[in-house]
Amino acid sequence: MTRSLSAALASGSSDIARSVRHTALWAMPGWFDFVLAYRRTLLGPFWETVAMGVWVAGLGVVFGRSLGEGDQDYFAYVTVGVVAWFYMSSVATSSAELFRSKDSMILSHGNPLYTYVLRHAVVGVARLLMHMPVLIAVMAVEGRPSLAQAGMSALGLASVVFASLWASALIGLAGARYADFKHMLVLATRFLFFATPVFWRAGSLGDRAVLAAANPFTHFIDVVRAPLLGEAPSEIAWTVVLATNVAGACVALFFYGRHHRNVVFWL
Repeated sequence: MTRSLSAALASGSSDIARSVRHTALWAMPGWFDFVLAYRRTLLGPFWETVAMGVWVAGLGVVFGRSLGEGDQDYFAYVTVGVVAWFYMSSVATSSAELFRSKDSMILSHGNPLYTYVLRHAVVGVARLLMHMPVLIAVMAVEGRPSLAQAGMSALGLASVVFASLWASALIGLAGARYADFKHMLVLATRFLFFATPVFWRAGSLGDRAVLAAANPFTHFIDVVRAPLLGEAPSEIAWTVVLATNVAGACVALFFYGRHHRNVVFWL
């Protein structure tokens, strides 16, 4: 058992290390994957910015009266929540086809498999950057945040991006092995959107606030959003985020190291 564990960890670490070194296989290719999705369109990638603006405006207007009455920070609260949620949910759902979408390349080239995870991560980060103008505009109107608060939020965002790296590898393996996994994941994320305090506050649940506290997405959003609203993320939020990242990265490394060579047989 110990030998199997160490072998899996060594194999996974080796593949990841080789992938990180070969930046030419994932940095620019990932950017091209993102840009080419909008070829021959009028706005290009800025359609992402427009779509995010519509989402934020829609949620802010529709739920502002019922959920944000008397809450001066509600619009900023929704904006950060939606931007963070869309990054996490879009990366998660698209990861289910991470390897399947590149099956011809995987079968015909001998590149380290994790290069496709990194390439997928570049697409997710590029999309996030296109959403940032909406967030920056809202924060500017609100007259926040300070430099220190922005730095703390950036640290929280870095933890979210790190989580997407190990989660994408796990989801990609599951999606390559089980064709139904993507559809199950889409259904789960649709439910979780309403079960996560994206446009509503956890405190509004009263005695049932424990439901939000038990949701890891709540805490990942909190470490990004709270500093931008002039608040300090709770110690519980950072504890959950750090513990989830450490445990998730270890589990992902083990399963990735054990099964990444099987992907060619699953495609």
